[in-house]
Amino acid sequence: MILFVPIMGRRKYYMRWKPGIGVLFFLFLGCAKSFDGPTPDPMSVSPSRGWTGADVRLVITGTGFSPMVKNTLSGNESVVLPEVYLESIPETALTVVFSSTTEIHAVVSAGAPVGGPYDLKVINPNGKYGILPSAYTVTENPLITVSSIYPNFGWTGAETLVTISGNGFKSTPSAYLETESGNPSYLENVSFISSTSLSAIVPSGLPVGGPYKLVVINPDGDAGVLENAFTITLNPLLRLTL
Repeated sequence: MILFVPIMGRRKYYMRWKPGIGVLFFLFLGCAKSFDGPTPDPMSVSPSRGWTGADVRLVITGTGFSPMVKNTLSGNESVVLPEVYLESIPETALTVVFSSTTEIHAVVSAGAPVGGPYDLKVINPNGKYGILPSAYTVTENPLITVSSIYPNFGWTGAETLVTISGNGFKSTPSAYLETESGNPSYLENVSFISSTSLSAIVPSGLPVGGPYKLVVINPDGDAGVLENAFTITLNPLLRLTL
């Protein structure tokens, strides 16, 4: 038996009813509401401030965050993450690198407009959004001092243990080199020694060049920069000990 079933909408469309697809069709109609998805509710962001001269990584917590898997039928699956914005003028789009239903990791890129505290908006792939009022402030000047890094060079083929000196460090900062690509290359195993000293590892495999800028960011978002700080060499260099 073949029936013609009207499909809702402003215009009337009809589909041929076949027993094999009938149950699936009505299951789709009955579940259509569930595809609407949740509304995000951002509740907190850490840190709540950051210097405009540095990339600052944020952790946003809340409920209803809804990453979406697409292209499941084609076999080329990909995940669409929620979008995050600071309600500055102009609006500032954050780079989202991770999302679960309760936590988002995003980066405020260097150059964000100074001011705030700005509202923070989270938009799910379904178009629904939530706002955290007065969430994040962008500061004009660095609030910590980075005075030196030793050694100030390393071979791209090996890790390099370094000591970073300065003032105003808090347990435990993140640190990165700004390479020629403009993307941050994060140092590993950053250890807080004191408010004036850190240790860290420059990972292997970084692009040859420099001297690159070194940026240190405290957990509260305060940051400092050392220009022309570290060089990556193509070949290993011998260190002579007298």
